Amino acid sequence: MERVRPPSVPMWGFQRISPAAQLTPMSIPRFNASLALPAIVASPESAHANRPPHHSFRSPAEAEHSAPDADRLLAGNPQLTVWNYYADPANQFFAGIWAATRGRWRVRYTEHEFCLLLSGRVLISSESGERHEFSARDSFVISAGFAGIWEVVEDCRKVYAIFEPRTSGG
Repeated sequence: MERVRPPSVPMWGFQRISPAAQLTPMSIPRFNASLALPAIVASPESAHANRPPHHSFRSPAEAEHSAPDADRLLAGNPQLTVWNYYADPANQFFAGIWAATRGRWRVRYTEHEFCLLLSGRVLISSESGERHEFSARDSFVISAGFAGIWEVVEDCRKVYAIFEPRTSGG
């Protein structure tokens, strides 16, 4: 099967970011959450040959419920729910939907995460004091190494794609 190649002008408003950037906002005009996301097609010679060539977010996924650890919690009683629709065989890439109720907690990223906010409003602040506010239809990338605060100002829901680089020790 032929690989899907990204178009020269990305559909969702992605932009190339510099490696030094840890948080990069991107605007998405008129995103329709009912549209299917572009499929990822694997070549037959890949490790995914036994897996379906695409993974729909319309299929049921089991909800996992959690809350920020008490030592990271700064305000509120946020409840987190994740529906992980895809994990690659190496457990380095994940994609799904995440939802959270209002609250504020400390975060430290070891992974790179693309987020597309479907609803709600969040405020993300770095340890250095840089602040970014995002609302429905905004997308952004948080790079591995980011440390700061996630604040859910209005209950939110996002599509995520996470890449967890392998460390030299494992």
